[in-house]
Amino acid sequence: MQEGEDLILRIEIAPANSTGDLRVFVEVADDTDDHGPRARIRCSFLTNYPQIDRFSSEIAQLMDGETSEAILEGR
Repeated sequence: MQEGEDLILRIEIAPANSTGDLRVFVEVADDTDDHGPRARIRCSFLTNYPQIDRFSSEIAQLMDGETSEAILEGR
């Protein structure tokens, strides 16, 4: 299991408020194995359930080789 400095990709989605918005927490690091410091970014943004449904479909298409990207749109 990737944790801490070994983590390469993390996407966490949680309720943001009582109006149905969702907060997306993202962490991405490079995956080079040069034993040096990794480039890493952490961010968060708001989205909603319809956007999550679209993203889920795009992830499935990506895994099936039907597309080359999956985009989760926020606001």
